[in-house]
Amino acid sequence: MRLGFFLFLVTVPFLAALGFDYADYRLDPSEGFNYNILGKIWAQNFEDSYIAARDSMDPQNWAIITAFLKQPAALLGFLFAHIIFILVAFLKLLGWFTRWKRSMSDDENEHNLQDVRDLDFLRKNRQENYKYKKRR
Repeated sequence: MRLGFFLFLVTVPFLAALGFDYADYRLDPSEGFNYNILGKIWAQNFEDSYIAARDSMDPQNWAIITAFLKQPAALLGFLFAHIIFILVAFLKLLGWFTRWKRSMSDDENEHNLQDVRDLDFLRKNRQENYKYKKRR
């Protein structure tokens, strides 16, 4: 259950980017559906942080980041989600998640053993109740 929620959270950036693109399309449908680039979204909506980041870096590093910011936001969200999906599938194949579940604390293990003992007690009582009695 926790893994499914984590995988849903990984898809949120992709869904948010698609929602932003769809909102732009609904505002002006004459332009058609276009994917917004990440840098445009950042510069339009968070202008102060964009300017602060640009001014705080030297031009060589900013050129590397600009190449990343020229990509469509939906594509980057899609790639990020799928890289995480592939990583989780690989770890499941290796059995990492099963080892993680087995490493419960001693208190939880003792609690689980007590539940099993209670179930054994209930089974014995049921069997005794269903014994046939001879008629005289």
